[in-house]
Amino acid sequence: MKPNRSRLAVLAILFMAATSMVADTPSVYHVLKEHMRRIAFPMAMAPEPTGTYPVGRETLQLAIGGRSTTIDLWYPAASGPDAARRRWRALADFVLRPTSARAPAVAPAREEHGHWPLLVYNPSWFSERSDNSFTLANITSHGFMVAALDDVVHDAPANDREAQTASLDFSSDAAFEQSRLVADRRVTMAAKRSSSVIDALAALPPWNEMIDFRHIGAIGFSFGGAVAAELGRSDARIRAVINMDGATFAEAARYGLNVPYLFLSSGELFPSRSALDSEDPATRFAARVSLIEARRQVERSNRPGYLSLVLPIATHLDFCDRLVMPPFEALREARTIDRIKLWHELNSVLIDFLDRSVRDRADPSAPMHWSPDFQSIKQARLASIPTEATTP
Repeated sequence: MKPNRSRLAVLAILFMAATSMVADTPSVYHVLKEHMRRIAFPMAMAPEPTGTYPVGRETLQLAIGGRSTTIDLWYPAASGPDAARRRWRALADFVLRPTSARAPAVAPAREEHGHWPLLVYNPSWFSERSDNSFTLANITSHGFMVAALDDVVHDAPANDREAQTASLDFSSDAAFEQSRLVADRRVTMAAKRSSSVIDALAALPPWNEMIDFRHIGAIGFSFGGAVAAELGRSDARIRAVINMDGATFAEAARYGLNVPYLFLSSGELFPSRSALDSEDPATRFAARVSLIEARRQVERSNRPGYLSLVLPIATHLDFCDRLVMPPFEALREARTIDRIKLWHELNSVLIDFLDRSVRDRADPSAPMHWSPDFQSIKQARLASIPTEATTP
């Protein structure tokens, strides 16, 4: 028993030391759960950022509408001499965020022209801003700043509390249709909050001196992808949008976008007839959501600036950190994929798109290139089972 108690004592000391070094501490439950994930998947590898800049992350409290909103601001960092402080930050990350990207750098770097382009990131429904840390760290290493938000459910109670706390209701046809209307309000709420975050950063020194507010993009995963699309529709400052496997709602669903738009989807986009006819309501309505979005993407695929790509070997969770730090369900549902290779393929497309559409460093008229594992939306439709369900 003594060795076990010793290890627990060491972990407790490390936890207390780590919490003293960060502004926003995850819950003990979350920390223990992620350490268990590390133990359950000892071979899981954390991908290293592919850009040239060290990566830093600062947790900020922004005053928005009389409430405090917490964000993580990812930034390209300088290779300064403060090695001791970086080691302590790395230790804090290891203890508190064992399955997330490391961001031990301290001092922000100065872009050669004075400012960095900004991305606003929104996570999946009910999730937190850390659900895509490896991709956000990678984007940052290529010379972008990223403001990562929690889902709106984590904010203080809003006027429209129903929308803030709602989820899609798959219990019946009537409940499903009603919850889609609530989702329209919810995505509008989240997009407005994202715009307010941009406003708050523009008034917050010293960060406002480092951001190029003429070059702003939006990115999100799952419901966060829907928020990114709605933000691109409602805020004229947004130059481009990346939606990672998110069904759209509200204005973006009805009319689409007028800015460059990258839509990435898993192989679940085109549902089978059996899924659409399933007796299980959750399966049936989830398939219906996918079919509605698939039809939108096919119909709009020829619009200028639109690029819709499908990754047939991917699942929904492969567009977040669960690709490289697997979900516990993977213990009983083993997949024969190279997770790190797939992560690099996804991130290569993201960086190429951002360089063209947000930073203007690449020729937007030149064709983009991607791994053969990807298919265009039309190729994916042709490759799917040719039933009425899968050929919108």
